[in-house]
Amino acid sequence: MDGSMGYKTIRSYIRDYGFGISSVYNATYVVNLFTSTTIFINFDGIETVKAKVAYVKEKGLAGYNAFQLSNDDNWALSQAAQDGDKDHQKNKHQLLLKIILPVSVVFILVAAALVYYLRQRKSKQEEEAVLRIIPSPRTNTSAAENFGSDAPQLQVFKFAYIKAATNNFASDNKLGEGGFGPVYKVLYVRTTS
Repeated sequence: MDGSMGYKTIRSYIRDYGFGISSVYNATYVVNLFTSTTIFINFDGIETVKAKVAYVKEKGLAGYNAFQLSNDDNWALSQAAQDGDKDHQKNKHQLLLKIILPVSVVFILVAAALVYYLRQRKSKQEEEAVLRIIPSPRTNTSAAENFGSDAPQLQVFKFAYIKAATNNFASDNKLGEGGFGPVYKVLYVRTTS
């Protein structure tokens, strides 16, 4: 026999012959130890497995060899190794969150700024289009030249021009109510042609 013992055998030996003494984890040598008057046992217990798995992951190694995991009937050692993997996954998720969250916020802010810019540009283009549609007002030159006439210089607009100038009588352009109905703000440009 080479002196190796299964995990289950070690645990039962400590329980049966240790008289209430438990094993101790030694972080210097990364082993669990049990000593009695004539016997010294070192083994990979739960603390050791967790420490070795953490070391392997920290160094980016492919794994470590547990030379004997026989009689691990309650899967304590395997569970310890798997719990170490959960910590690694948790760290990976935290790292992804630290990267994805700021990138998402920046993307949303850039998208909002772009939408705002495009809407402002479209609004300005619509305003310029309305101003191009509305012709310069025509005056009755014969009435304007006749200073003795009581006829004022009336400007005549087609309904389509007024509708375009008020943005289809939009409530945003409504200034208030007068004695003859609502009063609207009109986009108006006077050209000299």
